[in-house]
Order: sequence, then C-alpha cells, then structure tokens
Amino acid sequence: MELLRARLAAMRDCSDEEFPEADTAFHAALGELAGNAVLRDMLKGMRAMIQRGWVERTGAVRSREVAYADHVPIFEAVVKGDSAAARAAMAQHMEGASRRLREALDQRES
Repeated sequence: MELLRARLAAMRDCSDEEFPEADTAFHAALGELAGNAVLRDMLKGMRAMIQRGWVERTGAVRSREVAYADHVPIFEAVVKGDSAAARAAMAQHMEGASRRLREALDQRES
C-alpha cells in the first residue's frame, strides 16, 4: 500500500514533464499489488505508447488535477480493501480516459 500511496503522491507533486511516467507507475504499482501479471506485462509493453500517445494527447483535454483526482477513488478503494468500489472507480477512470482520448484525437483532426 505504501508503494501505491507513494505513486499517487508522485502524480500530485511531480513536474508536468514527469507526469506521464508517474501516471504509468501508479497503474504498474496497482497491477503489482493486485498480483495481476497480465496488467503488469501489458503496461510494460505499452509504456512508450501510453506516455507519448495517450497521456500527452489527453493532457490538452484534462488537467493534471483532473488526472490526479481520477486516481484517488481507486487508491481509496484499494486501501479499504473494497474490490467492488475499486472496480467501479477503475471503470469510471477508464471510461473518462477513453472519452478524453477521443476528444483529443478529434481536436487533433480539426
């Protein structure tokens, strides 16, 4: 839990340039904590794409404050051991992230 707490704090406190790495590291720590080898390995393989593509392109659509706030409910649910709440928070995060990515790509095409 301390690693996940540290990763969330890094997202809050890092520079803009370091944010993509901090965001990815939070998800990697979550995968490690859950013992989810599929998520861990997928993130390792997608790290460069996530940093260059997804996170940087959605940065124009979502502020770092919104990005950080998206992760807080996930962290809180994990700390409480509430798997249903963690699942719901992650689903909400991914739905928002997908929407923001589509918006960013639409803006890019315009």
